[in-house]
Amino acid sequence: MSIIATETPLAVYLETSLFGWYYETVQSPVYHYWTLEFFEAIRDGRVIPYTSRYVVRELEATRQQPKRDNMLALIDQYGMEVLKLSEETRRMARIYMDEGIVPASKENDAFHIATATVYGLSAIVSYNFDHIVKKIPLTRIAHEAAINAINLREGYQPIKILTPEEILKNV
Repeated sequence: MSIIATETPLAVYLETSLFGWYYETVQSPVYHYWTLEFFEAIRDGRVIPYTSRYVVRELEATRQQPKRDNMLALIDQYGMEVLKLSEETRRMARIYMDEGIVPASKENDAFHIATATVYGLSAIVSYNFDHIVKKIPLTRIAHEAAINAINLREGYQPIKILTPEEILKNV
């Protein structure tokens, strides 16, 4: 059974953690494996990748130059459209923070959710288990429901928040 109604190909937002897991082979080989499989789905045309200026800023802040350059190069290598910042994404991010969905200290995480929402993407793909995906199922369901309640109230479609392996079950 599909987690999301499948459109072919699936338009998704790539959050910053995926760029790191593309190159991280030691800390969690499992995350690295699923990230590479996910990027293959992009290459195969089963997934249309989008990212944002927020992600680019976070990648540019990486201290290790070779890793930073490699992660930034993935954007061009996989034909990702970099979504622009807007007043509307800022407004939605502020709402997520004001309503306690994302802590104010993790503003970029709110911007990731807001960008994917405002641009009408099907899902956010992430391994950020602290403030985006959530690892504990009940907490995760409540977190996504709270985000989508805000989205619907503000006139946006619900969005799914998934890991790479969950996306791969849908494409």
